[in-house]
Amino acid sequence: NSMEARLPAPHCHELAAAVDTVAAEAGAPARVRIFHANGPTDAWSWIAPPTAPPTRIAKCRVTILPLDVGDQSTQLAMRFEPDDALDAFELIPDGFGHSEGIVFRTRDLADAIQTPPLRRFLSDVFSIPHVFHWFWTSPASQHHHHAYRGGLADHSVEVAENVLNAPSLAAMERELGVVFALIHDLGKLWCYEETGRHLLAMGHELVALDRLHEPLEALAREWPDGAVALRALLAGVWKQRGKPILAVGKLVQAYDQASAERDLARQPKHRH
Repeated sequence: NSMEARLPAPHCHELAAAVDTVAAEAGAPARVRIFHANGPTDAWSWIAPPTAPPTRIAKCRVTILPLDVGDQSTQLAMRFEPDDALDAFELIPDGFGHSEGIVFRTRDLADAIQTPPLRRFLSDVFSIPHVFHWFWTSPASQHHHHAYRGGLADHSVEVAENVLNAPSLAAMERELGVVFALIHDLGKLWCYEETGRHLLAMGHELVALDRLHEPLEALAREWPDGAVALRALLAGVWKQRGKPILAVGKLVQAYDQASAERDLARQPKHRH
């Protein structure tokens, strides 16, 4: 009996994701881009996409319904459940990096941070839209070392890995050093924008200190000494602080210079 035939039930699945609204018009479904570990994907939604402050990506759990429309496949976002506690490193697509494996290496460095407030700080930093999206494709300099697409991530991760494997640091010094190595050049993300060239006069270190204010404030509420240490390192006043900040600053400075010199030796004539 055709009236007793059952339609196949739709199969939904849930993703932990960062969501960007691509297009939204009154009376029409919104088009959203969903970022998760397996890669970015586009979807349509009849419900309002999540919003976040300009300084944060919109993190949420998204319920997705795959649809076949004619000979094409698409996806419908059925539900958004905001969840700002999601770890940013679980949402960064594996293929975001310009260099092969760089996202996995960055996740390994983040997982090496065993101090919970410091680990949350690092997730907060990579939840900043500029860092989440552009850390992976920005150059590390405009006319010097790692001056190519993806150079910032290559350089920062190389320095952080060297700090992680350095034999001379205590556990807490090592973790602060890894975090500082990952964030020490982040100010360049804003300095290298067309609208940010005026920031170069301030220096990328102080730009990073300014742009990371919210994550540093959150860290200060949980671990004041850690926030002071990172602020001192970013501001370049670590030479005045003594141990352990002096040890961390000197080591990151040494590995930073070595990384730059290796890149210049590999590509002495490459065009910038």
